[in-house]
Order: sequence, then C-alpha cells, then structure tokens
Amino acid sequence: PITVTGLANGTAYTFSATATNSVGASSASSASSSVIPLTVPGAPTAVSGVSGNTQAVVSFTAPTSNGGATITSYTVTATPPDGGAAVTAAGSASPITVTGLTNGTTYTFSATATNSVGTSSASSASSSVIPVTVPGAPTAVSGVSVNTRTVVQTNYLSANRIFSGVQAVSNADLLQTNLASVSRTGASYSGNRYFLAENPRNPADLSRLTNGSFGELGGSSNDYVLPNQVTLTFVLKLGSTITSIRTFAGWRDTGRDGQAYTVQYSVVSDPTNFITLAAITRYNPDESNFPIINNDGQTNPNTMVELTSSSGPLAVNVAAIRFVFGNYDTNTNAFENGGTGYREIDVIGSTGATTVIAGNSQATLTFTAPSDNGGAS
Repeated sequence: PITVTGLANGTAYTFSATATNSVGASSASSASSSVIPLTVPGAPTAVSGVSGNTQAVVSFTAPTSNGGATITSYTVTATPPDGGAAVTAAGSASPITVTGLTNGTTYTFSATATNSVGTSSASSASSSVIPVTVPGAPTAVSGVSVNTRTVVQTNYLSANRIFSGVQAVSNADLLQTNLASVSRTGASYSGNRYFLAENPRNPADLSRLTNGSFGELGGSSNDYVLPNQVTLTFVLKLGSTITSIRTFAGWRDTGRDGQAYTVQYSVVSDPTNFITLAAITRYNPDESNFPIINNDGQTNPNTMVELTSSSGPLAVNVAAIRFVFGNYDTNTNAFENGGTGYREIDVIGSTGATTVIAGNSQATLTFTAPSDNGGAS
C-alpha cells in the first residue's frame, strides 16, 4: 500500500491510481469509495469546578478538534491529593456533576473527550475544589428557666487544722488535675511573692498551699500567703463544670483568718471575658470565742468558705477561673494584721459534658456540637 499524508481529518476523499513504466503513465483507475481520515479528539480545556454537598459541578470547554468524528461523550475525573480513589462521571456536554465526593476533602478535576476512534488525552487539572455543606444539627440541647440560680456561701470555723468531711483528693479538684497555667497580677510583696507554692518544699502544687492532705492546713508560715491586692487566674485545660469552690485560711497565731474576695470566670467561647460569679460576704469570726492552743501556746483558728449553687452547677463551659483579693487594710475590711493567710483553694467540678445554668433574667443554653461539620470549620 501507499500512505497518503497531509489529509484533513473529517474530510471525505476518493482515491485513484495510475501505473508508470519507461514508456509512460497509464490512465487513472476508477475512483475508490469515499474515505474520511479520523483520529481521537483533542483534550478539553478550561476545566473548573464548583463545590456542593458531596459533589462538584465541573465545567469545561470542548476541544477545537473532534478528530474528524462527532464527540459522543465526555468523562470528568475527580482526584484527591493524597492518592485516594478517584471518582469519575460522564456526560454528553459541559457541565458534568461528579457525585460521591467526601465533604472537606480537596479535589482537582480533569476531563477527556471520546469519539468513534477513541478517547483524548486528559486536560490540565483544575484548581482545587473542596465539597462542603452546612454542618449537622447540634444535639442534646436543653435550657432552664431564668432566675433560678443563687450562689450560696457557707462559712466554717474549725478547732483543728483538718476540716471534717472535706473531699478526698480526686479528679474533682480541677486545680489539681485540669490546670493548664496560672498567673498572678498585683502587689509584689507582703507575702504575695510566696503564692503559687513558690517555696522549694512544694514547687509543683499551684493551689493546695500545704504539705498536708486535701483540706488539711499546714503548720508553717511557708504554707500560707497574704494575697493583698492580688488577682490570681487559673486557666483550665478543658471546658469544665464547676460545682463548688472552697477557700481555706488561717495563721499560726490569732488573726488573719477572715476571708473576702471576688470570684470570676470565663467560658470557652470567650475565654478572655471574665464574668463575676460571686463577691463573697466578708467572713471574719471572733477568735476570742474560739480559744485554740497550738504548739507555740497561741490561739490557732482556721476558716473555710464554701460556695455552691442553689440549683445546678455554679458555672459551665469554664475556660478559666479568677480570684480577686482586695486591699485588706483596717479601714476597708478590719482584718487583723492587715491581711488574710490563705492556705488552699479548691475548685470542685468535672470536665467534658456540661449542663445548663440559669442567670439573672437569662439562661445559658448548652449543647453537643455536631459530629459532622459539613467539611468546613
């Protein structure tokens, strides 16, 4: 056979042949039947995608060359970047919807064209597209009526350094088990430099300022502090529910056992905005009615203030809790010796699931976040 080149695909041709010898050329043969040169189409161009819910609508421009034969179909391929399984879809024209994609996964798209001869090479890949949809609905939604929560303050005076009935050390004390960081602002002396257990005997204990058991007051001046004009902020690792707060105070001799402070907290959704939980009523008992003799022959009263809620927890979704200690001078609070010797702070509660808490003319609604974010934050 003889190959004739330079023909135009898609154009009909007939062919005739002549024979030539030394004398000359023969007459032409009869014409052949019509023949149309064909090939596969060119590749589509300008491929782009628009994301949807587990799908994408892919548009493209048809190739300028159909290879001489009508293009019968197009195929779009969605490829994830991590080597996962590709997803394909076919259609007769642009656009083509590719379904079965995973929300939140990045895909690029390419397209091919097919005619009676075969399939073109793939187009250049599109820009990345991420299928998304709205998130799933929150669950476990609940609420309570307003004005149902009251912070209850209970005051205790002890003849001993151990308060009977205090809770044992456990995961309930968030400042022992769930503390991320702690900071102090305010005055830098008058005992304040010893706060946060900065004495070498107990350097890791940031809230229980004693070498004794939970709720047991120490017997040394190194086991208490005078946080006058000081603010202490305890940042928790996880959003927590607080059910009660206990503060212990006392001294080796008379005085410095009266308590007065403000408690504030912030929530996970707004961790830097602190809300006042309670400004406790000043508790300063008369030690003359409580003659306790310690090893030095001096009276040794100890106090505990406990905060609880009249209904439900004190606070939920807590990111941080803050204690604001004022200036305990004799004109303002009439505390003995100009200050209170705080020995221990306990914040009792739990992490994880929270419940609803009511406030003044409002209710805080809590819920469980949906497991499906729809592919977007």
